[in-house]
Amino acid sequence: MPFNIDITEIKTSIDTYNSGNWKFLDYSTSTIFTDRVLRLSTLPQQILTISEWWKGINTRTDQDATKNIFKKLKENLPKMNRLLITLDDFDYLTNYDQNKLFSLIDDIFPIILGANTDKYLVFISKFMHWCRPNVFPIYDRRTRIAINILQTISNIERVRILKKGKPKNTNECINEYKKLVTFYQTLINEFKANHCNKLIEYDWKSQSRKRGVGEAYVVQNTILRVLDKHFFIDGEE
Repeated sequence: MPFNIDITEIKTSIDTYNSGNWKFLDYSTSTIFTDRVLRLSTLPQQILTISEWWKGINTRTDQDATKNIFKKLKENLPKMNRLLITLDDFDYLTNYDQNKLFSLIDDIFPIILGANTDKYLVFISKFMHWCRPNVFPIYDRRTRIAINILQTISNIERVRILKKGKPKNTNECINEYKKLVTFYQTLINEFKANHCNKLIEYDWKSQSRKRGVGEAYVVQNTILRVLDKHFFIDGEE
């Protein structure tokens, strides 16, 4: 396997994540993002969940962020839903269409990014992840650090490695996110369905064990979310 990554290390990270302060985060968020389409009635709660619980925005330094994002999403709600519906059958192993996904990223991400690219890329990646957990990976500082290190030690070509610093404009943000998508698509295909399914199953059982509540509050996560737990833990400085 070209990527220098150990399945046992991923499982250890999953257990660490599921036993930490984030243990109920997936469940709570999944109860808020229940519909396949975005609705105006639940949009404020969804935005606040990603901005506050998931630290998608630093509201202390950008107090107007949630208001601005709500305004942009409200104005583009029909367009967002039309695009999201086209991704219902998307799958990184069996139905991956890079051109289609990249085209959707080009359409969706600028809606939120606007001029404040360095502030809102984390938010839009987390928001879109919970809109379609099987399609959009999460981009944040810790994940970027862990993946950049993995790509470096695995001798991946420099052009495919995520930047060390923050993207500075809309194009850089979109290009960085596309690199993240390509990274996950490559890694998932190297794991193949067998390993992916085992990791998803392991995460399910780990949630149940670590929370001490049986199968209550357990979420059936996608492989993108399961791997993100590993990179989030591995990227801790």
